[in-house]
Amino acid sequence: MTHSDEELRTVSAEPAVLWVVSVPRTLEERMIDWLLARDDILTFTTTAVDVHGIDPAALVGPERVSARRRKTEFRVRIAAAQLDEMTAALEGELAGADVSWVALPIAAASPAQ
Repeated sequence: MTHSDEELRTVSAEPAVLWVVSVPRTLEERMIDWLLARDDILTFTTTAVDVHGIDPAALVGPERVSARRRKTEFRVRIAAAQLDEMTAALEGELAGADVSWVALPIAAASPAQ
């Protein structure tokens, strides 16, 4: 998907947040497909993360041995005004899944981010 310079300038002119979403690795492809299908997402990144500090009773199988839960983290730049809608849509898409997110204000960024 390509976007014109005009589209990038329009997005960067609005107050933005970095929406960081963590999902179980088994949901990684579903989350990628969901984000790619949205017209309001320009780009996003993914990375494998290990979540530490979880109550050992909540861990299962290999997680108990390693004392960590493996997840995929998505970083998505969105307009601050879009956060509530995106969060509700995500909860609808992945209802009941072990999903966590945080939104961080973006103080400065290059226009193509």
